Amino acid sequence: MLKGLDSFDVWNYNGLNKLEKGDFIMQVYDTVNKKEMELDTQGLIDIINAGRQVDFILSEPETDEDGYLTWDIEHWSTVDGKKFIRCYSYKGRVLRDSTTHNIYDLANDFKPEKAAKVELS
Repeated sequence: MLKGLDSFDVWNYNGLNKLEKGDFIMQVYDTVNKKEMELDTQGLIDIINAGRQVDFILSEPETDEDGYLTWDIEHWSTVDGKKFIRCYSYKGRVLRDSTTHNIYDLANDFKPEKAAKVELS
């Protein structure tokens, strides 16, 4: 699950079901440790729970169904391991909008496979 990490504490969900999205492995660049690693979706969630931010850099901008918000980067983090926060950027500017998700929402909303590049901050 956490391939390429040396000493890293993996979050324990304490009885909550872990996400199962198959074996989608992606290249992730760690901007702090300056190295590439291979992670699956669950590995990214474990890293978020350990206190890191995961950034999905999209190949083209996305817009919500109301046409209100357009973004080209999603920033995922957590406060307490139960509530996940997605913030947005567009053309280099961090937007004021954000969304919150619980662990079960991630099955529908956390989609690293749509990113052109994934980075850890």
